[in-house]
Amino acid sequence: MGHSGDVFENDYQTAVVRANLAAIAFGPKAVRRDETLFNDLRNMTLTRDEGAPIKVSEAQIAKFRERKDIAKLRDEIQHTTNKLEKSRLRGQIGSVLETCKRLQLEQYRQAYFKEADRLRLQGLEPTPTPGMGGPGIAAPVAACLWRCRP
Repeated sequence: MGHSGDVFENDYQTAVVRANLAAIAFGPKAVRRDETLFNDLRNMTLTRDEGAPIKVSEAQIAKFRERKDIAKLRDEIQHTTNKLEKSRLRGQIGSVLETCKRLQLEQYRQAYFKEADRLRLQGLEPTPTPGMGGPGIAAPVAACLWRCRP
């Protein structure tokens, strides 16, 4: 679920924050006065993703494969001789697994960001949780910006 820099800039970092509209309207004096604020706003989304889950663990995927509905579909595959039916059933298994992974990842991310918001309100930074998928694509940049901030 990692994204390229273009996807990050287009979909996660708002266009409003990319440009300091006050600076355009009021000139260089406004730029100097608000520079720190707008740098922080631009970088806020970069630090936001550091440590966020990006995938479901192999252990969790193994649990999904043990579900009763998937076991039933595998049983149906073994008992049919029709190749098209086997292919359809395999596709159904894949679809169920992908849906489970997507929903689980969404749940992990919601929990992570809820906790991250709570910690940041206290002035703390969240740490990556083992087994939750690791840092997002922006993590190295976010870590550098966090260490180098004024």
